[in-house]
Amino acid sequence: MQKQGFSKTIIDDDNKEFHLPTAEYIKECDCDVEKVLSFANNAASKTKVKYSIIAVEYVDFLGYQLNPVEK
Repeated sequence: MQKQGFSKTIIDDDNKEFHLPTAEYIKECDCDVEKVLSFANNAASKTKVKYSIIAVEYVDFLGYQLNPVEK
């Protein structure tokens, strides 16, 4: 997934970085959800593991008990 530009971390409004929950990825791009779904499907299909995907566009997020990235 990282090779397709997906990340396992997210940055909040205070510029703090957090790990996403297991099997969650994020991709920031200037593209629509159809393109993100295509990127994700392409990346996941290379894992040889059964998978499902949901692609969403979001403006803001709230997290609970996300683990901070140690720097």
